[in-house]
Amino acid sequence: MRLFISLLIVFSIQAHAKEYTFLSEITPPYSYSNKNGSAGIYRNILDNAFKDSKHTYVLKNVNAKALMIAIKHKKSDAVIGVSTYAPYYSDFKSTVSIGSITLNPITANNYSLPRPYAQSLSSKIVGVVYGVGFEQLMPQINMVTYTYALQGVVKLFNNEVDVIIEDPLIIKCTSDSIPGLTPSNKSLYVHYPLVKSLDLYIGLFSSDQEVIDLLNKATKIANINTLYDSYNKLCNATSNIINIK
Repeated sequence: MRLFISLLIVFSIQAHAKEYTFLSEITPPYSYSNKNGSAGIYRNILDNAFKDSKHTYVLKNVNAKALMIAIKHKKSDAVIGVSTYAPYYSDFKSTVSIGSITLNPITANNYSLPRPYAQSLSSKIVGVVYGVGFEQLMPQINMVTYTYALQGVVKLFNNEVDVIIEDPLIIKCTSDSIPGLTPSNKSLYVHYPLVKSLDLYIGLFSSDQEVIDLLNKATKIANINTLYDSYNKLCNATSNIINIK
């Protein structure tokens, strides 16, 4: 009888368990793929959220345009790493804060960009990642968009853009992936003050209170800001491309 009751409890738990699918844009070190699957800061946040839960999750990394298409067709339960400036932000029924990143002007040449940036960048060709919401953030700027932060670095060194707006940590963690680029032959200059500190969220397409509670509890401990330093040190071990202006 006890065995029967135990089996009923196990089957009841399994019956209510769910696998949640999360999407994220490919932005090392926040989200990327390695030989073991998805990795990065977002993976750490989700691991912490689901480690003691009956539920499980899958994190899929896609480029910015594929992310927009997937969101349009509701191909997931949630998206991790979105800002209020993203054009699809209003599609979410619930959001959970996961911390903030900094966005700075970055150039391949050592020159001044005086404030206000709206004025000093108005005569520049500015590169930004597609789908983040820069068009709303800086509508007066002439922008060139691309699907990966890495492409912005390449465009800088090819003189296709004058400035990129990016999180410096992403550049530190992607520069070693650019063919022919080494810290000894290339430099980038990060300009301060920053353009904006950008709050990021997990956007959910439903109001599933159980998973919302899991995420809210976990992100008080594991979030972008608490994990930033460890990833910053990890990337600095291999890349010296960034110079502070």
